[in-house]
Amino acid sequence: MQVADLTTATGRASGLTKLIAELPDGHAFFTQRAGSGRASLGAAEAARWLVHCQSFDPSGIKTGALGDDRVSGGRGYPIGVAWTGRLGVVVAEGANLAETLLLNLQPYQGGAVTDLPSWERVPLSAAPDVDYHPTGPAGLYTWQSRRVRLIWTQDHVVDVQISNGDRLDPPNLMIEPMTAWRRNPNQEKQLGLPTVYMPRQHDPARQMWRGLAGLIDDKPERNRDDGSTLRPGVVRWIATLQDQNVLPMDRLIRLRTVGVAYGSNNSVIDAMVDDELDAHVAMIATGQGVTLALRGVSCADNGVQALAELGANLADATNSDRDAGRQKAREQGYSALDPHFREWFQGLNSETDPDVALGTWSMRIMREITAEGESLIKAAGPNALKGRNTGRPGEKPRHMDLGKAWMFFRMKLHAELTLPDP
Repeated sequence: MQVADLTTATGRASGLTKLIAELPDGHAFFTQRAGSGRASLGAAEAARWLVHCQSFDPSGIKTGALGDDRVSGGRGYPIGVAWTGRLGVVVAEGANLAETLLLNLQPYQGGAVTDLPSWERVPLSAAPDVDYHPTGPAGLYTWQSRRVRLIWTQDHVVDVQISNGDRLDPPNLMIEPMTAWRRNPNQEKQLGLPTVYMPRQHDPARQMWRGLAGLIDDKPERNRDDGSTLRPGVVRWIATLQDQNVLPMDRLIRLRTVGVAYGSNNSVIDAMVDDELDAHVAMIATGQGVTLALRGVSCADNGVQALAELGANLADATNSDRDAGRQKAREQGYSALDPHFREWFQGLNSETDPDVALGTWSMRIMREITAEGESLIKAAGPNALKGRNTGRPGEKPRHMDLGKAWMFFRMKLHAELTLPDP
């Protein structure tokens, strides 16, 4: 993943801060690296950061490489983030490394002859490789988004040159199996194509289970956010293994999501995503299991929506920002339900009665969301008891106070949840 003779017109390199993603470039106020930890890297760690760079390196101006005709004034101008940074990576983890490899490296039927990792192709130079386009996962897994050379002093890496490599745009590259895909009507108009799918990226502010539909749903027409979605190839592979009786339905598998959120024109890393969810194969590979899982997420969404409306109504009663009150309550609700959903979901298996499981989960939502609602009520203050008239100009005013807000909350909560018969 390096170019041996990579250099610049001036002989100057990029500096290790460009390679080590956890080290801020500038004022390093919040970092655990200092002194020798910033000045050099051992071979093993340098190799890991090299792979990370080829996968997640931000966009922005790069060190201009000698031999790259895109360079102007010693600078390589932005070509976008590295390939994996465009994805919402999904990994299936087994009980050990062997299982994990077998769960993720599925057979690929197309382009087998030309699908090569970078080290089996002609060695790259500083110039972009405009003639090659990936034809399968091996090419994508080892895509050279950057041209890199580690600079050594004895047995330590002390500097690095990072220059622009090969740009890769994501439309319709569904040969990439470790991300979900979403149909994008805007891209269809821009590119003049009947169908365009783009990779679904992870939201650092959103727990993994809240986006479960995009990960395990085998009926994409049920998802209507911005068009239909496609499950990641690794999840389809698990379903195939279960269908062929290779994987037992009650084998426990961990799905892990990995991704990066960029800021400032994609030139800096704002946040990293690393979340996980344990589930039995039946819950991610069979129709009944997927349906139960998605109904569980829907019940949680309904409960949180009731809490969000309570927050908005209390904001009205106290003459506060309604949207801010709603958002704060929504975040509070999802945070409260997070550990409970993970526990409930992990406990589901092929023998689970869906109605009983959903009733149990709804009762837990009722308990937790009601407790969060009580905390909002207690924090509302005395002005909420009196309340105030609300409404936009020209609309009939309505009075909102603490009592009404609580009544509406309880009514919505009971109406939206699938509660068992008493």
